[in-house]
Amino acid sequence: MDIKNLFKKYTPNPLSSETTLPDLSKKSEVIVETFSFAGIIRNIIFLVIAGFVLSSFFKVPANVIGILIGFEILSSLLIAYVKYRKIKSLSSITPAADGRSFKKIVVTREYYALVTGIVGLITSVISVGLILLFFGQQLSDLFVQNSVIKNLNIKYVIFFFVGFRLLDLLVKLIRYQIIKGVEENENLAQVNQSFSLINKKFELITFVPGTSVLLVALFLIGIPGYIILIFFGFVLLMVIFSIVEIKRISKVDLSIQTPAENVKNLTLIPGEKIIIGTIFGIMNLKRTGFAFLGVGKTTKPENTLMITDSRLLFVQIPIPGSNKIIDGTVYGDMNFFWNRGEIKEKGQQMIEGMSIDEIVKQYGIDAIAFDEIASLTLKKMEFYILTNTNQQYKYLFMDREYVEPLKQWLKEYLKEKFVETD
Repeated sequence: MDIKNLFKKYTPNPLSSETTLPDLSKKSEVIVETFSFAGIIRNIIFLVIAGFVLSSFFKVPANVIGILIGFEILSSLLIAYVKYRKIKSLSSITPAADGRSFKKIVVTREYYALVTGIVGLITSVISVGLILLFFGQQLSDLFVQNSVIKNLNIKYVIFFFVGFRLLDLLVKLIRYQIIKGVEENENLAQVNQSFSLINKKFELITFVPGTSVLLVALFLIGIPGYIILIFFGFVLLMVIFSIVEIKRISKVDLSIQTPAENVKNLTLIPGEKIIIGTIFGIMNLKRTGFAFLGVGKTTKPENTLMITDSRLLFVQIPIPGSNKIIDGTVYGDMNFFWNRGEIKEKGQQMIEGMSIDEIVKQYGIDAIAFDEIASLTLKKMEFYILTNTNQQYKYLFMDREYVEPLKQWLKEYLKEKFVETD
């Protein structure tokens, strides 16, 4: 396999009409890890240069540098191997458009983060253990000769470094176990909601101790009390906001409802019989959205255009997340850009399993009869509608496969009202 095909295999194009959110998550992770190898190479080069500088200009014993730098390089190489295994594991997953696949991808990611932490801790323990065993006295003498750090105990410094690595590993282990224990669910949005709550709780858990240490440090160095109180008030406010945000996110119902939201209770036009064409994955360019403390929703939730023999029918295929905004994830946009494969799959199931009357009543968001249209302009992959009452509609779609069929459908039913521009 040549380099070009190898690159395509491990960094595929996520902009595909068949892409789903689990597939996007997998591909994004593979892309990030693939390019992270450049960082590992850079770190190894930096370690070699740092070893040369410490030996040549600071006269640090070569055997000490050999152990410290050597084990760090070994650690980098082991982490590179772990990343390679991670890429292989993720690439072997064939994700479906559901929460189970998404969980499998996230659990795989967290597992290798845990393995990376284990590798980092083991190499650190071995390197500092050898240094303390063979060169502890030499380093203590160097500390004594330095007027700034002579009162520090070398063992405490090293133990603090190892303790930090151990704490990092413990957090990763707890995080992995919690994420692994997330309940299995076909609904991707509900699984993602569980992960968002876990992330928020971990952020809060790490924020409180960190800011507490900072407050104590400010007090010890003599910062005025009123400044510390102001800072404490800000920290307390952030904690309260975080708790409220967690509660708001946890209360959102992301289960798929049978009727779509914002339906207009549309009915059939007399004589309307069939759906002659569809575009799965459209976005109303007038869509807006707003979120407060982690929760919100977008307007204009229609995601599919169905062309019947009487009108343009805009419907909302019910997929996970719908038009909600949860913890910064705008599901309307995510589904439009990255989840059109699932929109198409569920839309085709709807057309095959439901009558046009049921689709119109349960999923119809808006509709424009052909005789209400003054003009419809198609420009590349955008179309603009002007009605006889001067109402304007603007929509975008992403897949070129719809361009030619759309032209044929519109020319047949709109005739001179249809305009095509470059």
